[in-house]
Order: sequence, then C-alpha cells, then structure tokens
Amino acid sequence: MMTKERTVALIGHPNVGKSVVFSRLTGVSAVSSNYPGTTVEFQEGRVVHNGINLTRYDLPGTYGLTGVTEDEKVATRLLAEKNPDCVVVIADASRLEPSLVLAFQVIELGHPTVLLLNQMDIARKRYTIDVKKLESILKIPVVPSVALTGEGLDELVKLIAHDGGKTSDFRVSYDSHIEDIIKGLEDKVTTWPSANSRRGMVLKLLEGNELFSHLFDESVKLKAEAEKKRFEEHHKEPIEVHMNRDRYGEAGRIISDVVSPIPRKMTRRERASELTMRPWPGIPILLIVLLSVFLIMVVAGATIETVLVVIYKDATSGLFEDLAGLIG
Repeated sequence: MMTKERTVALIGHPNVGKSVVFSRLTGVSAVSSNYPGTTVEFQEGRVVHNGINLTRYDLPGTYGLTGVTEDEKVATRLLAEKNPDCVVVIADASRLEPSLVLAFQVIELGHPTVLLLNQMDIARKRYTIDVKKLESILKIPVVPSVALTGEGLDELVKLIAHDGGKTSDFRVSYDSHIEDIIKGLEDKVTTWPSANSRRGMVLKLLEGNELFSHLFDESVKLKAEAEKKRFEEHHKEPIEVHMNRDRYGEAGRIISDVVSPIPRKMTRRERASELTMRPWPGIPILLIVLLSVFLIMVVAGATIETVLVVIYKDATSGLFEDLAGLIG
C-alpha cells in the first residue's frame, strides 16, 4: 500500500506561538533554511501520522500577503511554490482581528485553510468565542488551542492528516467600486494557469504584488493600473489601503458576532484607570495631581535647600576663619 503524502504550511503573525505549534507537531526532525537570495528563514519538518507522511513548513512570521516586506514576499512565494494541501493560519485568540485579516488573504488565494485559535487560555479570561459560529462564517475548520500545553493539537493533526483544510467561498465585502473593478478584471482573464483563486490573484494584482503579475496578460495589467489610478483620484487614497481597511472592517464585524466579553468585577486599578479616562472626574484629578507635584517640588526643594545650606555652613565656617587668621 502506497503511503499518502500531505504538505502543510503554518502561517501567522510574529509572537502568536507559531514556532511552538511547529515544534510540537514536528518534534526534533526539523531543518532550518534561508529562502534563496534572502536572509529570511523558514523551517521544514516531516512526520508520519497513521501511515500518512506529513511535510510541514513553518513560514516566516508575517502580517499579510501583500508582498511589501521581505517576510511577506517569502511567505507568499513559499505558498505559491509549495502549493500545500492545507494552510494552518495560527491566530492569537486574545487579539483576533489582525489574524482574521491574514486568514482572509489566505482564503482569497484559494488555499484549503484551517484556523487555529492559539493562546485560548488568555482569551478565556477575557471573553468567550463562539467557535461554531466562526466556522460557519468563514466556512473553514476552526480549532481552539493552547500550544504550550498541547491543547487542541491532536485534533489539528487528525484534521490536516485526514480531512485537510477546506477551500472556502467566504468573501470580504469590499467597497462597491473595488468589487466592480475586480469583476471587470476577472472578465478579461479568459485562461488561468494558476491553482490559486482567480479573484484572489486579481486582488494581488491590484495590491501591486509583483510575484503574480507575470501570470496576467499585458492588457489586464494595463487595465489594472488604469483602474488603480482612477480609484486613487476619486477616493484620494491608494486602492490597496482601502482594501486593507475593508478587511479590518470585516474582521471587526465578525468579532462582534462571535466574541462575547465575560462580565466581571473591575479591579481597583481598572476602576482608577476608568475614572481618569473620562472628562469628569478625569480633568479635576489631573489638575490635583499637577498641583500636588508642583507643591511637593516647591516644599521639598525649599527644605532640601535649607538643609544643604546649614550643612555647608557647618562644614566650611571654621575653615574660612582659620584661613582668615593665617592671612592676617
């Protein structure tokens, strides 16, 4: 019986626990490499799970796939070159919004995706996350996790080994002008040589991602540039800036639907902070603090001056008298 092969890419922001997840999934059998022509490092590891060879790639930490920074370029290229069977987007569950924006970009490119909600131990102290509802919105598997303790990682391994991620038809609701531009460019693309989603690649073209521009005919690229110029003239900002703001707006709407704060009593420090953040009594408190600091400085300064003068006189008065006697 032939052994099945499956490739998995782990992607996420810096400091979301991606390396911890990779280490727990792969163990010691990992190799670190620099991407050719760069100093950006990624890791590759292999493990066998129930007769399935899993090759895992730990992509460099990145905040997006727009191809602006070196890390973004390498992460985007690795996804295109490896074309993994599953992309695991590792999110910080305690700060979900930016991770959702990254997940949107992976989904847009047509990659089978799993969302791993890491650091759930921190998130649970602040709010509850309706995982099932989040799954139904994004139309991909969502797995709660605490990588440091291994919570959720067995479920993740079973998922990526046997079912893999799901290609989702979830779409960010962009500005109507942007949607019209996307539709117009998609209509001009008659043949498509890439495994990536046509819509996702059009979005990358509009973002100016040079990695994928060669896949488009010259006429499509010229039309995209003309549309971007018209958009900027009309909206007074680049189209890629507007697109990213729309993604964050979409992430905020989703969070408002699936996240519920946990009611709890405020600590003394939090109550004091709450008081100082309001005009009343925040401004009076500020004035009292400033006046107190001023009075303390004046009174303390005068006291210190008096003490220093007395010490100086006591230390030097005899010296000057002896010196006067010697001179006389």
